[in-house]
Amino acid sequence: MRTILSLVASATALVAVSELLYYPIDAVSPALIAFYALPTACFLWTLRHYQVDSLPGVALAGAVFGFAVEGLLVPVLYEAPVFTVSYTSLAWHMLMSIMVCWWVIGRRLRDGSAAGLAGWLIGLGVFLGAWWPTWWLADGPEQIDWSTLQLGVAISVGTAVLAAGHAVLAVLPVPTSSPSRRHSVVLGVAALFSFVTIAVQAPIAIGLLPALMGLCHWGLTRLRGEGLALLSVQQPVRWARFGLFVLVPLAAGLTYGLIELVSDPATVGDLTQALLGGGGWLAGYLVFAWALVRAAQSARSSGLRSDRPWNREKSRSSVTR
Repeated sequence: MRTILSLVASATALVAVSELLYYPIDAVSPALIAFYALPTACFLWTLRHYQVDSLPGVALAGAVFGFAVEGLLVPVLYEAPVFTVSYTSLAWHMLMSIMVCWWVIGRRLRDGSAAGLAGWLIGLGVFLGAWWPTWWLADGPEQIDWSTLQLGVAISVGTAVLAAGHAVLAVLPVPTSSPSRRHSVVLGVAALFSFVTIAVQAPIAIGLLPALMGLCHWGLTRLRGEGLALLSVQQPVRWARFGLFVLVPLAAGLTYGLIELVSDPATVGDLTQALLGGGGWLAGYLVFAWALVRAAQSARSSGLRSDRPWNREKSRSSVTR
């Protein structure tokens, strides 16, 4: 039961960032949270199975989440692979949902200074306030030209859902033990069923998704640690810090309002889309590549340590015992 509840809490927090804070949406619903249950379960299983204890490991686990969202739930990953592998799987789901809003903010609620948490939340708000003008250029129902007040309300709802997810996780944290065989089998069957369904729509998935997940597995195997990423988000939270979440909509509203003052919103939308959309696409690839390089370096340094004479002697003596 604890595993299920922590899954729901994590899915709630991730829905807040991946959906509510990303683009205009009416409201969060149990159906939307259930929709995110599979990629969230993949993410948490990855943390537990590989005992992630480093930022590169968190990045690769975040990539697993992103690829599952855009490659198992919907076929967006396969639409234009050079672009869609990073955007939004890596650029938003990995960087924003996992690394910033699940990992960094989750840790800052527990340790470090309150000023540090405030800085991250203000930065998140400024980014969102600059990001949402890109929807001025969207077609159809996603197009918005909201007032600053409307934007503030939308960001407030998303931020409140994010805070609620973190609050539940503080009471019911993700287990640190390796997942059971039954847990792994159930998740594997669900993922396989979803994958087959998507592959019928996009046959390129048959080669692309296993290759991307294989890269994540390769890196995570070499970064396998002692579960410190999970342990660090199991420490007691400092509940007073939840009040700082109000800084997100305040910073977003101020940024959005300043941008609204520009006489040509379309030009601003073009600019923010190019800078934040294009920059995020590049940043997603760079962080993913950085995590894989760190994995290769970790494997190499582990190999060098095991090759040292005293380590070989230790290994032989442990075997003879």
